[in-house]
Parts: sequence; structure tokens; C-alpha cells
Amino acid sequence: MYINVLLNTSVSNLDRYFSYKVPTEMEKLVKVGKRVKVPFGAGNKEQVGIIIEILDSVSYDESKVKNIIEVIQDEYRLSSFNIKLAKWISKRYLCNLSDSIRLMLPPGITRMSNEVYNTKSEKWIHIKDREKILNEYTEIKGLTPKRKEVLDLLLDLDEIKQSELYSFFNINLAFLKWFIKEEIIEITEEKVYRNPFENFNILKDEPFELNKAQKQVYDNIISDIDENIFSEILLHGITGSGKTEIYMQLIDYVLKSGKNAIVLVPEISLTPQIVNRFLNRFGNIIAVLHSRLSIGERLDEFNRINRGEAKIVIGARSAIFAPLKNIGIVIVDEEHDSSYKSEMSPKYDAKEVAKKICEVNKCVLLLASATPSVSTYYLAQKGDIKLLELNVRANPFASLPSIDVIDMTSNKKQNGFSNISEKLYNEIKCNLEKGEQTILFLNKRGYKSSIICQNCGNVYKCPNCDVSLTYHHDKRKLMCHYCGHSESVQKNCIVCGSSEFDSNVVGTQKIEYELSNAFPECRIIRMDYDTTNKKDGHLEIINRFKKENIDILIGTQMLAKGHDFPNVTLVGILNADMTLNMQDYRANEYAYNLLTQVAGRAGRSDKEGRVYIQAYDKDNFVLECIKNNDYQRLYKSEIEYRKNLTYPPFCDIIQITLFGKKEVDVQNLSLDAFNKLKEYMSEYTNKKIMQVYPPVVSAVSKINNEYRWKISIKCKYNEKISNSLKEFIKEYQDNDKIRLSIDINSRNNI
Repeated sequence: MYINVLLNTSVSNLDRYFSYKVPTEMEKLVKVGKRVKVPFGAGNKEQVGIIIEILDSVSYDESKVKNIIEVIQDEYRLSSFNIKLAKWISKRYLCNLSDSIRLMLPPGITRMSNEVYNTKSEKWIHIKDREKILNEYTEIKGLTPKRKEVLDLLLDLDEIKQSELYSFFNINLAFLKWFIKEEIIEITEEKVYRNPFENFNILKDEPFELNKAQKQVYDNIISDIDENIFSEILLHGITGSGKTEIYMQLIDYVLKSGKNAIVLVPEISLTPQIVNRFLNRFGNIIAVLHSRLSIGERLDEFNRINRGEAKIVIGARSAIFAPLKNIGIVIVDEEHDSSYKSEMSPKYDAKEVAKKICEVNKCVLLLASATPSVSTYYLAQKGDIKLLELNVRANPFASLPSIDVIDMTSNKKQNGFSNISEKLYNEIKCNLEKGEQTILFLNKRGYKSSIICQNCGNVYKCPNCDVSLTYHHDKRKLMCHYCGHSESVQKNCIVCGSSEFDSNVVGTQKIEYELSNAFPECRIIRMDYDTTNKKDGHLEIINRFKKENIDILIGTQMLAKGHDFPNVTLVGILNADMTLNMQDYRANEYAYNLLTQVAGRAGRSDKEGRVYIQAYDKDNFVLECIKNNDYQRLYKSEIEYRKNLTYPPFCDIIQITLFGKKEVDVQNLSLDAFNKLKEYMSEYTNKKIMQVYPPVVSAVSKINNEYRWKISIKCKYNEKISNSLKEFIKEYQDNDKIRLSIDINSRNNI
């Protein structure tokens, strides 16, 4: 027996199969998808790979085929569908097959370590033969007073954790050797489940009665589920319309039919809230997967899913690769969110992967959002996917908040504040007096965006990246949000020696500092990357804001979606112009989605909600759409604009980025790549079905000491173009001056 093995490596030249012979005694252990240890190269260095194929023979001299070393015996192996999906990802997103396969392997297996992350275990001490010990208790020789104390406790409890026994009696293993020698006790080792729900307050709840609009949506989706065919549905429901309750009742229906479900959420900050609701409804058949869990917690959840103990998987983008079988529905919450597109290799789109999985499982893919992406809504308008809509809030006493735009050119800022107008200041003060909660949104973390010398104009920039450093007041540090570089603030300008500094844009820390000074008795909490980067940071802040009735929550975009705070009646959006003026063809769509989602946090109970958007461009078209909750107007404008200029969904945009340590090398090789690319793509450019644009320097020209140029392509991406690009990439695989990255419909414009 022979096998084809794919090595666990990201080296492009090794992204192919290697044949090995299976010794007779190992043949029964060999299965497609299992991991094996094999000798590789002239030195026969031990490597780990995945069995991709089982062969009866090889097409070359069998005497040169090496034997495998070992079939790794762990509880997980890739299914044939996993391997097919990995091949599709590799072809679609132009990445190594080994990289796409790694998406589906248990957490903890990396390029550097091919072993599965160790499971956690706990040692327990048991009485070996309780009846015998009780009968011979008075005749046991060597039973000192301390040993008698220990034995009495063990007889009382029957078993105890070894660590607890050590702590209770201040003893160690040496003390227990007498008990082991006398065959009084035995020590066993048991796996410990690392529970990611330990900090969740679980309160059993029952399904809510759906209102008329919710029931119509539910019945429509159920009819598709009952047909057992692939169906793609867009649920366009305004903020607070009760989409999550529909999700849960759909999943309950799917579970009763013997199938399972995946729920994707875009932000880690959303995971605690939606997981809590699902736990209250479904209990411990929930599994959660996201990057803030420890590797051990993720591994334990992965294994629970693989064993069939978990029926519902909830998580961020990568949860789509959970080893869940017999899937009945996949729900993509906040489907418009850019975080479903990976910016790390493999640069996959989780929505596209979800569609592939649903097609194979013949089940429903439900995309849901209050602000659907223009591309998804276009497909719904064309009839390629089914469109369902919810236009009223689930709470009959709740209505959409009133939205006003504050003109920052004529509304003076309140004294002592960098970015809060007099009008918003008075509204915050009013809310504090009424005991109602306020959310302030500013999509910029830190204290100040950058430090500028008022004398010479010098801006403190990162030495590794072409970006300014952000000042963080709590750390008294200037920090780079791209590479992590940090440095202390100098008292004097390094260029002219002046001690006069200013900042161009404030961040969330600065607003928190100013509000604390203005309202000393006010309780304020901040939610951004800096306050949530520890484990359970999101959950802690959300729980505090709710349970302690914190007066003001200041945050970045992570507080914009999904959160339900009944006592929030005021939302202030600071510096909306920063979001409105992005350098991206999707700027209007992104601004509408983000600011509408933020506004939707207000007035979700029976209390009236008010939203104030501060902007210098008060007549901006997007702000008009947000004020009037007019998604249709925004969509019609955007789709016309994109059609005229040939942007998605009327084409795909392929971005090729070249990275290198020397700027001149990157620039020259970008021009060389452009000319080669035109040769490879001449078949398509001659037919006017593809446009290849000359190389330009990236928006951020240097990150982490690497210079960056990019080449863009507009076309309708297909398998033939994918194959041509794969051949083009090979031209630069061995080039030590640059590396090359390709991204299909990137969400990142840097």
C-alpha cells in the first residue's frame, strides 16, 4: 500500500503530494485525512503531513519510496469533504493547499509545531478497595496520626483532586508513596474540559411569541428547510426587529429534525451577548469558537463538536470550519461586515465558504443584516437569492430613535472638550439627570491620533511603518497600531527642540478623560481594543454597563452591532466625517452601515431614543439617508455609481501586493510584474473583459519595515483566470527581493 501525503508547510515549492510506502503492520491504521509522520529530504528529517490519497502503486521505482514512520492516533481526521473544500479554497483564493487544510485542523497545530496542543488533565486520588480498607482499618500498620487524617478524609469523600489534597494537608507525592505501596489508594488522570462559559450567567428562558412580521419570515424560511435543498436567503431587518429570536427558533426546528447549526458573528465583542442568549435557550449543546479563547479552550470545543456533543456552533469567521456534521442551517449575522473576509493567508471570504458548505449539505444559508452589503442586496434584487424583510421593531413599545445632525461648523465645541459640541454636552447632562444611559461612538482608539510639533510641524511617525504614532494616555506611550512599536513621549521636538505639541484627531481615551473631568460623579467605561484585549474583556465591559447601570459607554466600532441595552436612550456619534471620508469606493456603504448600526443602540425599550451625529459636512448624502432610515435611496445611488465605474458587484477586483525591504527593489519589480502580468492576461485584456492597472504605492507605503506597492485587476473572476494567476505567481516564488500576495475582493485598502 502507498499513500500520497501533503506536508504541513507553507513553502510554495513543497505544496504538492509526496508518495510513501505503508508497512504491512500499519495498513489498518491508514485512512484518508489522518496525519502521519514521514521522513523527508536527504537527511530524512521527520515531518508531519496529511494523507490525501491511498494508492495501490506508484508510477516510478518502488525501491526509492520511503516508508512512513507513524500514523498519528488522535481523535480527529479530515473528511473527504474537508479535503475537497480545502482544494476549492486553494484554487479560489490562490493559496497553498497546506494553508487551506490548516484551517480545518484542530487548534494548536502550527507550522512550527506539528503536534496537537496538549489536552488538560487533572489527577484524582481514589480509595482502591473501600470495603477491604474499612474491614482492616484498625489493623493497618504504619498508620501515623497524619496518615490517619488523610485516610479518614479519603474514606469520607471516596475521591479527591490530588492538588486539593496537597493543599489541604500541606503534603506532596512523597507523603503518598506509603499509601500507594500499601495499595490503599490509586491515582488516575482524567481529561479536564476547559469551559469557556464559566463566566456566563445562565438563566433558562423560553421562546418568545413571534410578532406577525417575524412569524412570516420564520414560516418562509421553514418552508425552505423542509425542502432539504440549498437555499440562500437575505433577511433585511431593521435594528431591534428581533432577528436573533428568529435565529433561535429556526435552530430549534432544525435540531428537532436531527440536524445541527452554525451561527457566525462578525465581532468578538458580539460573541458573549449572543452566546449568553443561546446558552439560556439551549444549554450545553452550544460550542463557541473565536480567537479570544485560549488554544486549550478552542481545542476542547473543537473536540466536543467533532464528537457530536455540541449541536450549535457560534463564533467568528473561522467557526465556519468547525467539524460539525449534518448541518441544517448556517446563519451569518451582520452579513455586511468586512471581518468575514480574512486578510491573512488564506484570504478567504467566510460567506463564500458558508455557501459552499450549504450547497453540499443541501441546507439554508441565512444572511442577515439591518444594513445589507450592496453586493448582497443586488443579488437579492436580481432574484439570485431570496429577500425577506422586517421593518418594525420586535418590542411593540419601541420605535426607531430620532436622528439629528449637529453642524460642527456653526455649533461651538463645549469648553474643555476636544470633540463634543455644546448641544451634545447638554443632552449628556440631561441623560445623567434622568438616570438613563448614553453611548458615545468615536472610531479612533487612543488619546490622540498623532502628536504634532506646533513650531515646525513634525509628526511623530513609526520607524517601521509609514504611519503616525497614536498617543495612549494611560500608558504614557506613543504606539503604532500596525506593528506594535511603542516609545515614550519626548518633552521636546526631535527636529526643532520646541516643547509645544498638538494633535489633529482625538481618540476614545481623550474623550473619556475629558468627560471624567466635566462630570466627576459620572461612571464611565470605555470599550475599544485596549480595554478588551484580555480574556473575557468584552463580556466584562458589557456586563458592567448593563448590571451596574454605568452612565456612559465610550467605544469604537466594536460596540456598534448587536448589543441590546434597554436603558440607552442617547447615542452621540463624534467626528462622523472621519468615517464619511474614507478613501475607498465603498466609503458611503461603510459609513451608512456603521453609523446606522451605532444609532440602532438607542431606544430599544419603551423609552424614546435620540441620536446626534456631529459632522462638518452636515449636508452629506449619506447622513441624509441615515436620518431618514432610507437604505433604498443609498442602495440605488451606490449601485448606479458602481455600474458606471465597473466596481463590484459588476466585477471582481484582484489586488496584487508586492512587499520588500528595499523601496527601489519593490518599485522596479512591481513594474516588471505588471508587464509580465499583461502577458499572462493578454487573452482577457485583448477581449476587453479585463483591465490591469499599473502599479502604485500602497495607501500605507511601509508596514513593519516592508515597502508595499500594488497592482489592481478588474474582471469577472473565474477558474481560467485563477489558473493563469497561479502560473504568474510561480515567476516570483524564488525571488529573495520581494514577496507577493494576491487578494480577491479585498476589504483592506492599505
